Amino acid sequence: MVDIADVRKRVRLTIEQSRKYAQERRDRVALVEREIIAVLEHVVTPVFRAVAAALKAEGYLFRVLTPPGSIRLVAETKEENFIELRLDSMRDPPVLMVRVSRAWGRRVLVDDKTVRDGASIANWTEDEVLVFLLREIQPFVER
Repeated sequence: MVDIADVRKRVRLTIEQSRKYAQERRDRVALVEREIIAVLEHVVTPVFRAVAAALKAEGYLFRVLTPPGSIRLVAETKEENFIELRLDSMRDPPVLMVRVSRAWGRRVLVDDKTVRDGASIANWTEDEVLVFLLREIQPFVER
Protein backbone atom coordinates (compact mmCIF):
# COMPACT_ATOMS: atom_id res chain seq x y z
CA MET A 1 0.00 0.00 0.00
CA VAL A 2 1.13 3.54 -0.73
CA ASP A 3 2.38 5.58 2.20
CA ILE A 4 0.25 8.77 2.32
CA ALA A 5 3.10 10.80 3.81
CA ASP A 6 5.33 9.84 0.88
CA VAL A 7 2.59 10.72 -1.60
CA ARG A 8 2.05 14.15 0.00
CA LYS A 9 5.79 14.82 0.01
CA ARG A 10 6.08 13.93 -3.67
CA VAL A 11 3.01 16.02 -4.56
CA ARG A 12 4.52 19.03 -2.73
CA LEU A 13 7.80 18.52 -4.60
CA THR A 14 5.95 18.36 -7.92
CA ILE A 15 4.07 21.57 -7.08
CA GLU A 16 7.30 23.37 -6.15
CA GLN A 17 9.04 22.19 -9.32
CA SER A 18 6.05 23.23 -11.44
CA ARG A 19 5.98 26.70 -9.91
CA LYS A 20 9.72 27.13 -10.41
CA TYR A 21 9.47 25.98 -14.04
CA ALA A 22 6.50 28.31 -14.67
CA GLN A 23 8.44 31.30 -13.30
CA GLU A 24 11.49 30.45 -15.42
CA ARG A 25 9.25 30.12 -18.48
CA ARG A 26 7.60 33.50 -17.80
CA ASP A 27 11.06 35.07 -17.53
CA ARG A 28 12.14 33.51 -20.86
CA VAL A 29 8.95 34.66 -22.57
CA ALA A 30 9.34 38.21 -21.22
CA LEU A 31 12.91 38.37 -22.57
CA VAL A 32 11.89 37.08 -26.01
CA GLU A 33 8.90 39.45 -26.10
CA ARG A 34 11.22 42.42 -25.51
CA GLU A 35 13.54 41.16 -28.24
CA ILE A 36 10.75 40.58 -30.76
CA ILE A 37 9.23 44.00 -30.16
CA ALA A 38 12.61 45.58 -30.87
CA VAL A 39 13.17 43.43 -33.96
CA LEU A 40 9.66 44.11 -35.26
CA GLU A 41 10.12 47.85 -34.78
CA HIS A 42 13.65 48.31 -36.07
CA VAL A 43 14.16 45.48 -38.59
CA VAL A 44 10.92 43.89 -39.78
CA THR A 45 8.60 46.90 -40.07
CA PRO A 46 10.90 48.93 -42.37
CA VAL A 47 11.28 45.91 -44.68
CA PHE A 48 7.51 45.25 -44.73
CA ARG A 49 6.85 48.94 -45.51
CA ALA A 50 9.45 48.94 -48.32
CA VAL A 51 7.96 45.78 -49.85
CA ALA A 52 4.43 47.22 -49.58
CA ALA A 53 5.60 50.38 -51.38
CA ALA A 54 7.32 48.35 -54.10
CA LEU A 55 4.23 46.17 -54.54
CA LYS A 56 2.03 49.27 -54.79
CA ALA A 57 4.35 50.68 -57.49
CA GLU A 58 3.84 47.42 -59.41
CA GLY A 59 0.05 47.60 -59.13
CA TYR A 60 -0.43 45.29 -56.13
CA LEU A 61 -2.20 47.20 -53.38
CA PHE A 62 -0.93 46.15 -49.94
CA ARG A 63 -0.69 48.00 -46.66
CA VAL A 64 1.17 47.29 -43.42
CA LEU A 65 -0.62 46.97 -40.09
CA THR A 66 1.28 46.83 -36.81
CA PRO A 67 -0.92 45.56 -34.01
CA PRO A 68 1.01 45.07 -30.73
CA GLY A 69 3.45 42.18 -30.95
CA SER A 70 2.91 41.46 -34.63
CA ILE A 71 3.06 42.88 -38.14
CA ARG A 72 0.76 42.19 -41.05
CA LEU A 73 1.05 42.82 -44.80
CA VAL A 74 -2.57 42.96 -46.01
CA ALA A 75 -4.00 43.15 -49.51
CA GLU A 76 -6.20 46.21 -49.82
CA THR A 77 -8.55 44.42 -52.19
CA LYS A 78 -9.24 41.39 -49.95
CA GLU A 79 -8.70 41.45 -46.19
CA GLU A 80 -8.37 37.65 -46.22
CA ASN A 81 -5.09 37.95 -48.13
CA PHE A 82 -2.31 38.66 -45.69
CA ILE A 83 1.05 37.67 -44.30
CA GLU A 84 1.37 38.08 -40.53
CA LEU A 85 4.35 37.65 -38.24
CA ARG A 86 3.63 37.15 -34.54
CA LEU A 87 5.24 35.76 -31.45
CA ASP A 88 3.82 32.46 -30.21
CA SER A 89 4.58 32.65 -26.51
CA MET A 90 2.61 29.51 -25.69
CA ARG A 91 5.50 27.39 -26.96
CA ASP A 92 8.61 26.82 -24.94
CA PRO A 93 10.85 28.34 -26.08
CA PRO A 94 8.72 31.03 -27.74
CA VAL A 95 8.88 31.15 -31.54
CA LEU A 96 8.18 33.67 -34.26
CA MET A 97 5.32 32.38 -36.41
CA VAL A 98 4.04 33.39 -39.82
CA ARG A 99 0.42 33.07 -40.81
CA VAL A 100 -0.29 33.29 -44.51
CA SER A 101 -3.95 33.63 -45.40
CA ARG A 102 -5.10 33.57 -49.00
CA ALA A 103 -8.60 33.72 -50.46
CA TRP A 104 -9.11 31.13 -53.15
CA GLY A 105 -12.59 31.59 -54.52
CA ARG A 106 -14.93 31.14 -51.59
CA ARG A 107 -12.32 29.27 -49.57
CA VAL A 108 -9.66 30.84 -47.40
CA LEU A 109 -6.42 28.91 -47.17
CA VAL A 110 -4.44 29.53 -43.99
CA ASP A 111 -0.93 28.27 -43.35
CA ASP A 112 0.89 28.67 -40.01
CA LYS A 113 4.56 27.86 -39.67
CA THR A 114 7.56 28.65 -37.53
CA VAL A 115 9.95 31.29 -38.87
CA ARG A 116 12.50 31.65 -36.05
CA ASP A 117 12.93 30.19 -32.60
CA GLY A 118 13.44 32.26 -29.47
CA ALA A 119 17.24 32.31 -29.57
CA SER A 120 17.57 33.50 -33.15
CA ILE A 121 14.82 36.13 -33.29
CA ALA A 122 17.08 38.94 -32.10
CA ASN A 123 19.65 38.15 -34.81
CA TRP A 124 17.26 38.44 -37.76
CA THR A 125 18.72 40.82 -40.35
CA GLU A 126 16.89 43.05 -42.82
CA ASP A 127 18.18 40.97 -45.72
CA GLU A 128 16.89 37.75 -44.13
CA VAL A 129 13.50 39.39 -43.54
CA LEU A 130 13.41 40.53 -47.18
CA VAL A 131 14.25 37.04 -48.49
CA PHE A 132 11.58 35.55 -46.22
CA LEU A 133 8.93 38.08 -47.27
CA LEU A 134 9.68 37.78 -51.00
CA ARG A 135 9.24 34.01 -50.73
CA GLU A 136 5.94 34.41 -48.89
CA ILE A 137 4.42 36.97 -51.31
CA GLN A 138 4.88 34.77 -54.37
CA PRO A 139 1.33 33.30 -54.28
CA PHE A 140 -0.12 36.83 -54.11
CA VAL A 141 1.73 38.12 -57.20
CA GLU A 142 1.63 35.15 -59.56
CA ARG A 143 -1.36 36.32 -61.62
